[in-house]
Amino acid sequence: MELYQIRHFAAVVETGSFTKAAIRAAVSQPALSVSIAKLEEELGVRLFHRSPKSVTLTPAGRRFHATAQEVLRACNKVKAELRASVADRPLRIGILRTLPSAHVARLIETLQRAFYESIQLSDLNGEPFIVRTHCEAFDSTRKLLAQRGVRSQVVYRTDQDDRALALVGAGLGVALMPAIYDAPNVKKVPIRDFDAKRVISLHCNEDVADDRLDQLVAFATTHNWASSDRPDFAAIRRLAGHAAVAEFDRPGVPV
Repeated sequence: MELYQIRHFAAVVETGSFTKAAIRAAVSQPALSVSIAKLEEELGVRLFHRSPKSVTLTPAGRRFHATAQEVLRACNKVKAELRASVADRPLRIGILRTLPSAHVARLIETLQRAFYESIQLSDLNGEPFIVRTHCEAFDSTRKLLAQRGVRSQVVYRTDQDDRALALVGAGLGVALMPAIYDAPNVKKVPIRDFDAKRVISLHCNEDVADDRLDQLVAFATTHNWASSDRPDFAAIRRLAGHAAVAEFDRPGVPV
């Protein structure tokens, strides 16, 4: 019996649906059904009465539900206690006397930003999520959250980035988005253990002679796609090329 199976079981109980439970657990419905089936096989009992319109607990399921709640509460308590103990423990660093103080100060400043101005994926457990269904990394991110035991409470789904940002700004929840996005009332927080990247490519016909195409390719090649700053169009006119590839990190979660 695995902890993720207990979480999947709890999700079905709480939502009353395998489909809704799969969404909450950030896994596919077939994967969740297999997880529950293996759990029932191991326990030797049926946990749910399944019908086209509803999913209800069997008597054995009700007994297991009480124990499952205790297990999940205990796990959450242990996590909270361990995080608190780590947060309270000072980090001691030995420094060579021959290192310049200015460099040491910059190192400490960088460390402070990394530890206190960023989060881990586990910190998102139980947070209300605005899900961007059109994201290229949607499936892989959903699987990663499930593997890390992060349960996302989905409150809204959208294929519009502007709407996702507006809902985050209104305090409805959090969203995983590229760091390039900005919006009023939205704070971008880096995630230390989530280093998703994507490659943007521009394909063009080299047989077509068009100065505007050269300028477009030059822009795509030199533009900092990880920044929301305005591009330098003067520089674009001085450059030309026929292939553009840009790579940038996707490390943040607007909150």
